[in-house]
Amino acid sequence: MRGIYVVSTTEYSGKSTIALSIAMNLKEMSKKVAYMKPIGTMPSKVDGEDSCEDVDYIWNELGKPGDVKNVCPIVLLSNFTEKAFGKEKKDYKKIVKNAAFSLSKDHDFLVLEGAGNINQGSFIDLSAARVASLLDVKTILIAKYSSILTVDEILEASAKLKTNMSGVIINMVPESEIETVENIIKPFLNKRNIKYLGYLKKDRILGSISIGKIAEHLQGRVLAGKKYLDKMIESFMVGAMGQEQAISFFRKKANKAVITGGDRSDVQLAALETPTNALILTGNLNPRPLVISKAEDEQVPVILVKEDTLSAIEKTEELLSHERVHENQKILHMKELLDKNIDLSVIYKDMGLDQ
Repeated sequence: MRGIYVVSTTEYSGKSTIALSIAMNLKEMSKKVAYMKPIGTMPSKVDGEDSCEDVDYIWNELGKPGDVKNVCPIVLLSNFTEKAFGKEKKDYKKIVKNAAFSLSKDHDFLVLEGAGNINQGSFIDLSAARVASLLDVKTILIAKYSSILTVDEILEASAKLKTNMSGVIINMVPESEIETVENIIKPFLNKRNIKYLGYLKKDRILGSISIGKIAEHLQGRVLAGKKYLDKMIESFMVGAMGQEQAISFFRKKANKAVITGGDRSDVQLAALETPTNALILTGNLNPRPLVISKAEDEQVPVILVKEDTLSAIEKTEELLSHERVHENQKILHMKELLDKNIDLSVIYKDMGLDQ
């Protein structure tokens, strides 16, 4: 089996985006590529089968390679633990192995994505290290940058993955910490025979989210700008001041969404005088026609939600902190970043690909 297993030290480290980007690179080389997530941790229905949220997007984006039942053979549903520890004994390792070999049989390469972290799945003897050993594939470790904790997590993961570890990518590195990563962490890892593949900066595009996703998450009604829901939001600002102060305040950030009460037409019009990508109006209060007309002229979507302003803020913050791979713009951008910053030749060599 020729493949690579993308795993991480912590959740929301960028595994899905990187895994899909590698798979798309291979497809561009005219290779037949399948995707697999041995253990799904975010249950969702895909083509009527129990699967994982990431699978729904990635599998479809790759053209549905292989039977979806094999793409995510184990899903941690709410009753899974009860079944796993109860009388219904299953050979989960065999299930994963059979699914992987079924997918690889009809494809040149298999790109696998790990669960939330390298330890998840240990209770059924399917931690990242066990899966890598079972399938005899190399792993790429994604470490989300978090100061000195990053090194501890990489060392711990390396000890578990052992010879199955291809190398490490340090992701989401703040601009101010790049020198630390390159001049301190990189040589430290190399001295310990841990292959450093490169770093990826904390990126405004990868940290953004489309207006359409926000509207869907908030169950909002689109009052204007329906053609522009693919615009990306990089930050949120709350409008709770007078119009004069609001204009000065809103000029501080571009590519933003402004959250304010539906009855605050003064704040809404102030926001539309600055680089704003969306208005999120709370309290289920319809704005004045003048606001809708100006928003249409400025190509700014207006989303009306039932929640009060505080609840809407909490929901958007939750969405940003957990936002996943499901944006085409992010994938294209990640592919560019990987080509520019990561030593992909090491990864391809470990997959058995002769470039």
